[in-house]
Amino acid sequence: MKKITGSKVLSGLMGVCVGDALGVPVEFTSRSDLQTSPVTAMQGYGTHNQPPGTWSDDSSLTFCLAEALTQELLTDKIYATLADYFCRWRREAYWTSYNYVFDIGTATATALLRLRRGIAPREAGGKTEGSNGNGSLMRILPLVFCYQLVEFPELIERVHHVSCLTHGHPRSQIACGIYISIAVYLLQGSEPIVAYHQGIDQIREIYQQEPYHSEMHHFQRVMSGKIADSPINSIRSSGYVVHTLEAALWCFLNSHNYAEAVLSAVNLGEDTDTTAAVTGGLAGIYYGSEQMGALEIREGKGKKDRTVYLPGPAIALVEKWLNLRGEEPGPLLSPIRKGGEIQFRRMTDDGVLKILQRRAFLAGVDSFSPHDFRRTFCSDLLDAGVDIVIVQKLAGHASPVTTAKDRKLNNLNTSYSPLSCKLPNQRRQSLRFCITRQSESNEQSLKLLNFHS
Repeated sequence: MKKITGSKVLSGLMGVCVGDALGVPVEFTSRSDLQTSPVTAMQGYGTHNQPPGTWSDDSSLTFCLAEALTQELLTDKIYATLADYFCRWRREAYWTSYNYVFDIGTATATALLRLRRGIAPREAGGKTEGSNGNGSLMRILPLVFCYQLVEFPELIERVHHVSCLTHGHPRSQIACGIYISIAVYLLQGSEPIVAYHQGIDQIREIYQQEPYHSEMHHFQRVMSGKIADSPINSIRSSGYVVHTLEAALWCFLNSHNYAEAVLSAVNLGEDTDTTAAVTGGLAGIYYGSEQMGALEIREGKGKKDRTVYLPGPAIALVEKWLNLRGEEPGPLLSPIRKGGEIQFRRMTDDGVLKILQRRAFLAGVDSFSPHDFRRTFCSDLLDAGVDIVIVQKLAGHASPVTTAKDRKLNNLNTSYSPLSCKLPNQRRQSLRFCITRQSESNEQSLKLLNFHS
């Protein structure tokens, strides 16, 4: 059995979040309008007037489930713990980008009111046919990372129960079950089309029984194994759970990389954030976080390995450099001879310093040391309200005391800051939010981020 790595967890959760954030600014936009002016990169404001990179309830509730699983795994306590997190999200804006809930579905809002009134978690979700929005499908992905803990039928039973917190109709449960079944095979290393067929075949027997069997005609196109062959004009992208599942599978199976998958989902229009989030979960697992701007730093500060994340403009610059550098093994940044020949070796500390000094002189910036970049980075994050322990991990410091010291030194010596001559705020790209949740019991790391410009 293939071991689930922390990077797979990260890739899946990031896949949901990035897809969600791409869709937020154009939610409810028609397909015809997006055909005229398609989304091609992360943007902001629009429908909900939120900054670029802001995620919605789709990601917030996904993160609530992920955190609940790190505490309870698949025990019976998971439902009450998850209900508490959901209510905390609604009441306190927990797991939101900017401590503000700006989007919530009717069925979810109604279910959370029932939870706050003391209704048992598994009884809180609506059970009428009109309660089949995509509000449980959009947040269900984290359960796939527990597939090795129980037998498959029990996993799907837990999936159904978690759906019932907000969406209790069998149709919503089935959509979640099919999605998780396909995701299991992606985690096991199957190619997308193979995982799709394996997933629907594996779950078919479970849905031969009531109350599910009488609902299966709604999933005829998905269960036929031919959803990828459907013409695009037959793919709907509304908030109806069957439409969302069909659209997500269609986009994923007809794409060749993460960006293509989630952008095609967004440009279908209508419920853009959820369609892209559900698509992004599958695409994130398969393609990996590397396609979402993640760099693996080997033997960085303190000779430690760590993952760092880049905003859009930085990703574009790295991609341009890699086109020149090629894929030769070695350091990412290497010296270049005067004739243009790239030397595949590490740049010396002195060489980096001289480049920075030359650039500083050309920009009219006072002299500084390379470490001033780190001090400014830490200070900006702390000033933005990010927890000092998170900043410590991002900076690679051994102790929060060092992080606090860097902030103090930066504040005392701002005239020497390399960012003292900075672009206007609307032009700067900065890391806004990064959170780490770790579970020692299953060795899974959940790292979530949002880039703000």
